[in-house]
Amino acid sequence: MKYELTTEDIELMTEFIREYLPMAEDMALPNYGPFMGGDPRNFSPDPECSTEEERQRHREACASWERGERRISTGFGVGATDNRAEAERCRRLRSLLDDIGQGACRPEEVRSSTK
Repeated sequence: MKYELTTEDIELMTEFIREYLPMAEDMALPNYGPFMGGDPRNFSPDPECSTEEERQRHREACASWERGERRISTGFGVGATDNRAEAERCRRLRSLLDDIGQGACRPEEVRSSTK
């Protein structure tokens, strides 16, 4: 689908990002607790609070993920989850917002780059 963004479209998206980016940035920060699902490579079992069996399950889940096998794995004990992909998206959006705020990116430039 080809769609030319209007200034109103861009302003709507920009306002949405400004409003929700702080919440997304908070969610992208490393957090401590049990593995909540998704890419097991984003999780690091706490060596002081997990068993060798749990750490082995985690290593096996990471190897499976690397091979493209996306199965639901749990039982890794507690540890830290650091969603690097989400953090990178937040960083890029924050950079775009900063550029827009400094006048470095105008709607007409965005429209011409989407063609």
